[in-house]
Amino acid sequence: HFTPALATDNAWEAMLFSDTDTLAQTLSDTIYTFTNLSPNTAYYVMVRTDCGSEYSDWTSPVFGRTGCGNISIPFTEDFESFESYVEVPCWTVMSGNVQANPANAASGTKSLRFYGSENNINSVVALPELTTNITQVEMTFQTRPEDFFYSYCGTFQVGYVTDITDSNSFVTIETYAYSDFSDYEEKTVVFPNAPAGSRIAFRHQPLSLSWEWLVDDIDIHAIPSCPNPVGFSVTGTTSNSVSLSWVEAGSADIDGKRGKALKDAYTVAKLT
Repeated sequence: HFTPALATDNAWEAMLFSDTDTLAQTLSDTIYTFTNLSPNTAYYVMVRTDCGSEYSDWTSPVFGRTGCGNISIPFTEDFESFESYVEVPCWTVMSGNVQANPANAASGTKSLRFYGSENNINSVVALPELTTNITQVEMTFQTRPEDFFYSYCGTFQVGYVTDITDSNSFVTIETYAYSDFSDYEEKTVVFPNAPAGSRIAFRHQPLSLSWEWLVDDIDIHAIPSCPNPVGFSVTGTTSNSVSLSWVEAGSADIDGKRGKALKDAYTVAKLT
C-alpha cells in the first residue's frame, strides 16, 4: 500500500527484488499483493509513478521478509541477510543460543554462531522443514570451532530431530572434534534412515560455557545420481588389514583401490 503524490495519479510501476529474484508489476491501484514468493526470504520493494510520457524517480526501497513455510530444494543459506546477534527466522533453537554472527565467516561477513546458556551449555537448532523428505537430500556446509587448540570447544554434531519440541530427540549422523580443524572445512552429510517428518539439525557440545562453534554456507540439494561416499572412516586395523566404513548416499556401489565393489563397509586384508 502507498499514497499517490497527486490526487490525479492513477498509474504506477512496482518492483520487488531479493538476492535471486526481480519482479516488476504495473499498477492501477495503490494496493497490491505479490504472490508465489519464497518463504523466509528478504525482499525489497520500490514504486514509481507512471506519468504517461515519463516516470518519476523510484521511492527508497522498503524491506520486508516473508513468513516461515516449508523450504523447497535446492536451498542455500549464508546468513548475510539476517540481523546480527538474533536467532535466524524460521530456525528453531531448541536449547542454548544460536544466532547470526557478524564475524568469523567462511565467506561474506556473517556466520551462524553456537554458544551455550547458563541453563543449558549445549546448543541445538533445527533447520526449517523441507518440502522433501530429508532421506532424499544431501547437505554441504562450512564449519569450524572458535579455537583449534583448546578442548573447551568440545564437539559439534549434525543430524536430525524427530520431535521439534524435544532437543533430546536429536539423532547424530556425524560428529566433529575441535582438534580435527585448522580452519573452516566443508562437510557433506546425508540422512538415509531419518523417519518421515524429521528436520535437519545441528548440536554443539562444548566443555565450557563461553566457547563457540561456527557454521556457514549451507547448501541442501537432491542426492546426486552418482553420489560421493560420506562419513568415510577407518574403523579398525590389524597387523595386515584395515577396516573401512562410510554412509551410502544413494544406490551406487563404490570401487576400492583393489577393484573390489564395496558397499557401506569393507575390510582390506592381506596387507603388509
